Amino acid sequence: MAYKPYTEWHVPIALIVHCISERKLQELKLYLWLKACSSGKIKLDDYQIQSVSLILDVTTYRTKSSLNKLISYNWLGYNPKSKYYFIRSFDKVRIMEQLKQRRSAVFCLNDLKNFPAWCGGAFYAYLYKLRKGANYKHDFLKGKSKQAYNAPSFLPVATAGVERIFQLSRATATRYKLLAKRAGYLEVEHRFKKLSVPKSEIKYFREGVPSWYNQKLVLIKGELYEQLPDVVLPHISLSKRKSL
Repeated sequence: MAYKPYTEWHVPIALIVHCISERKLQELKLYLWLKACSSGKIKLDDYQIQSVSLILDVTTYRTKSSLNKLISYNWLGYNPKSKYYFIRSFDKVRIMEQLKQRRSAVFCLNDLKNFPAWCGGAFYAYLYKLRKGANYKHDFLKGKSKQAYNAPSFLPVATAGVERIFQLSRATATRYKLLAKRAGYLEVEHRFKKLSVPKSEIKYFREGVPSWYNQKLVLIKGELYEQLPDVVLPHISLSKRKSL
């Protein structure tokens, strides 16, 4: 198997989120590997399947299972006579899965080493871009210049946004944010707002507020703080694919 001369692919964000939601990340990882090692079709004998398994750090059984699943999704075609696998394009997969969102994340082969972390970084990069665009539009209407947005800056992105836009649970959003942070795809800073509640009244204050708000309250050195949405700075580039 030989690599293509180029090393970047533009993976649709919607496809990444779909695979997280449907637990297809291993299949997506293999699909990307096959695209990297072929011009659209490839033969895989037992030796090559073993080699791919070692590189992707899975068993040969898992690789064969993922190949069969990719065929069942129609992301791969297979000719039993020639024993060739045919890798569908991203746009064909988008059509089959009804994924219309065009924004994509730039993917390199090295990202396979921390693939779940890269996936988390990718959809947080998209949310970051949405927030940055909203901030610019808001300030533009107030007459502020565009130059303020030329330099990267941390912006708040709440896990509730992941849940609302991508229909992923907050627990899943938090897990992938931590993976992305540990792998260096995402910088994260926690923010807190100190509340003017006397120490003697903290217990009664917490008993009197709604449970959803109480979950945001934390004690730091005996003082009560409200936890604000984290601010993030992604280190994954985005692009836009053509409309379907």
